[in-house]
This record gives sequence, structure tokens and C-alpha cells, in this order.
Amino acid sequence: MRNKLRFCLALKRLLEQGECRLTKDLADFASSETIQIDGKRVILQDREYVEQYFQKHCQGVCSDYDRLVKLGYEPRSESDLQDGLSLIAHLNKSPHIEDVKLLSASLFGQAKRIERSSFLSRILRDYWPKKQDIVLLRCFSPFYINQQIELFQLTALLGAVALRLSYLQPLDNLQKQQNKQVIAVTSENLAPFLHLNLPEGFLIYTEGFAMLESVVSFLKAIKPAVVVHFGDVDVKGLQIYEKIATRMPGCRFYPDKEILAEILAKMQFDSRSVEYPDTEYQTEEVKELAKFLNTMGGPVIEQETLLHLRPDGLLKFIRG
Repeated sequence: MRNKLRFCLALKRLLEQGECRLTKDLADFASSETIQIDGKRVILQDREYVEQYFQKHCQGVCSDYDRLVKLGYEPRSESDLQDGLSLIAHLNKSPHIEDVKLLSASLFGQAKRIERSSFLSRILRDYWPKKQDIVLLRCFSPFYINQQIELFQLTALLGAVALRLSYLQPLDNLQKQQNKQVIAVTSENLAPFLHLNLPEGFLIYTEGFAMLESVVSFLKAIKPAVVVHFGDVDVKGLQIYEKIATRMPGCRFYPDKEILAEILAKMQFDSRSVEYPDTEYQTEEVKELAKFLNTMGGPVIEQETLLHLRPDGLLKFIRG
């Protein structure tokens, strides 16, 4: 069965560029009169017919997709697209959430629709009261709270440590080992946060956007000499990095353009692609990165894939 969202986005790229990468959805649409298949490329033949078809069947889908992308969400199917818009519209009108299953049943007729969809669950998490008092971290160097509680030992014992910043006021009670520069790496996703080990410093979980405020407050308190954000290479991942970097000057994004080019050259499979809204980011650095990604076909690469392809890449990037 054709994925209508993927098909419409591919048709949009075809109209914009005159040719694009062959996908299964476009192959089903191909004919000698409309589009021509040339190896792994598709070439536009009858622009007038394809434009009329696009306006009738795909214009609305692509407009709705662009709306969600601007909010930081990338649906992978038309059902996620429409349900995501419905959920956001409801939450904007009624932000108080009493029961997720009741909400799901009232909106979609299925009590477990939201909890079974990682896409809808992510939207819902962004609308819950933000976890701005919590920092979830792993510490790899001696670091003390009130000269008594040692975070390195707690991490070794428990695997990770959750701190409530309101209990640490003033944050000056955080004290590093004397004359030791602090390294801090923030991680967008949970799995890399739990499995990565650093030679020193802090690994801090942002949970997407959810804990960004508390993460930035913690970073400002520990005053790291090196700050690196390791996130997904996608629209939302760049937005998360930008929110950190604008408040933590000197913060760098992993992977950078050079590493991305190497990874994309070596990838043995096609990654999901998206159009990066390069003009809508706030900083020149992120705009340039988004433009670069668009020139590379708009690849989307999750943290877990980056770790698989370059297991030692992050550590080398930190040292460099």
C-alpha cells in the first residue's frame, strides 16, 4: 500500500527539482507520459499533468506536513500527520490533561492510540508541565554537592543520578575537583545517554525539549570548558541544539558537517529524508548546517544510527 505522505513529499521534490531519487511510491506512479525512471532516479516528463495531480491530491497533505515541521515534528505517515494536528489543536484549546486514555478515546476513538504511537506520545510530552526542576545525569569525574555528596560515586553505584535543582540552591554548592576543567555532553535521546561512557565530565539527558531549561541552568552552574550536544540529525534535533547553543556560547553540535559528509558517504542504506527549513532557524550556524543537509538530500539520522556507524566518533570530536 502506498504511503500517501511519502508519496506527496516525493512528488513535491520532483516538481521542485525536475528529478529526484526513485522511491517505491513514485515507482507505482510512473508511466511513460508522466515521469520516467532512469536507474535510481525519476525524471519529470509531463509537468502540467503532475502539477494538476499534486494540487488535487497532495497540496493539502504537504501544507499540513509543513505546519508540523515548523513546530518541530516530522510525521512518517498520513495518519500520524492528521492525528498529530488534531492532538495539537486540542491541547492548544485545553492544555489540562487528566487522563491520556480518555483523551485518546475522545479524539481518535481508540483509548491506546496515543500511547502506542511514539510520534503522538512525543507531542503529548511536550505539552505536559515541563520538567524544568529535574536534571538526569551521569558523572564521570569527582564532583561534589555541599562538599559531601559525590556524583561520580553515585553514578557508579546507580547508573544515573536525578537531581532536583530547587534542592541545590544556590547552585554554587556544586563543586568540581580543583583545577579540573569540566566537559559536558548533552544527549537528546535516552538510549545513548544510558549506554555512552565518557572519559570524564558529565553526560546529561535533555529528553528532547522537556528538560532543556533545567539542563541549561545546570550547565551554567558547573561552567564547563567544553559543551557538546549530541542529537538526532533532523529538524527537531537542530532546534534543540540551537536552544542550548544560544544560551551556552561555544557549544558544538555532534555530528558536524565534516563528520556527516563522511557518514553519508559510507552509509549502505538510504536514510529517511526531509526538507530542512533553513531560513527559519535563528542562528547562522544552524542555518548553514540545515542548508548543507538539504544539499545532501535532507537526510534524517538518529543518534543510535550515528553511534553504530561511528562508535568512537563522539569521543574524538570532544577531544578535538
